[in-house]
Amino acid sequence: MLPTSKGHMHHEDFLGNKGELRPGDLQWMTPGKGILHAEMPVSEEKAHGLQLWINLPKAKKTMEPRYQEISRDSVPYVWDDTEKVKAIVFAGKVPDGHNAFVYTLTGTGKCAGDNIEAHQAIVLEHEGNGVHVTTDDQDGLEFIVISGQPLNEPVVQHGPFVMNSEAAIQQTIYDYQNGSNGFENAPKWTSEIGNRR
Repeated sequence: MLPTSKGHMHHEDFLGNKGELRPGDLQWMTPGKGILHAEMPVSEEKAHGLQLWINLPKAKKTMEPRYQEISRDSVPYVWDDTEKVKAIVFAGKVPDGHNAFVYTLTGTGKCAGDNIEAHQAIVLEHEGNGVHVTTDDQDGLEFIVISGQPLNEPVVQHGPFVMNSEAAIQQTIYDYQNGSNGFENAPKWTSEIGNRR
């Protein structure tokens, strides 16, 4: 997942998906049983975004890969009464039973009583029905709230691969190296955008 906050990026993958991400857009890629991809800035302007890796349940780790872009124009946002606070809502309320955290993109402030600054995360308690974030920063404060249902499954990670056991990781590495079980396009795929200068 890559919500872009600044700059302009191109995406492509070995399934034939091509995309263009502008500030405020969201990319959702589910690698499933395997995908190779590239993201490259379009111009000399620095591109800023946030990439999150979300662990899939064991039963979905080998699903068919997919790619989706969500345009900033299709995402609802709301202003507070003072028109100083803008909230962009990708998914809505945090469901009961989810773990959640706040990640600060820019600025400084307070979250749940703790001081926060850019590139810090605050894990939220399970109690309560909201999060209180404040700032005195003249440039404002940008942050996101992320939540997910705990899987209570083992996690084994090697490079870009995330599975539930060492044996599954070794099988995935073998499949990648040999172009099998979802990686059939890997040996012959070359990124068009990755080779631009």
